[in-house]
Amino acid sequence: MAINNGIYNFLASRSASVVKYSELNNLIKTSVNTFISVRPDTVANEEKHEIRYTAFTKLFIALYTLLAFGNAIIDEIYNIWAAETPNVGGLGFSSGNIGLSLTVN
Repeated sequence: MAINNGIYNFLASRSASVVKYSELNNLIKTSVNTFISVRPDTVANEEKHEIRYTAFTKLFIALYTLLAFGNAIIDEIYNIWAAETPNVGGLGFSSGNIGLSLTVN
């Protein structure tokens, strides 16, 4: 709440046409830095870790992505297919029957 109060007080003390972008930007940077309490000495001394993916990990990520994409497609298309009339290739379900079939599934 201290960040919001500081910005609110700053804007309330000035008219909207007089507020300079640089002043507001400096206030936001100062507020965020005091809120997060960033210490520059700890950032400089942290070790950098490089992430390396093995072939198995890359394969697993690719398969998971494909399965998740396929699941999303089926979840979206099933409702349309179930609601369509049988003469165009759908199931002709009412909204209650679609809900029941999704519950059972």
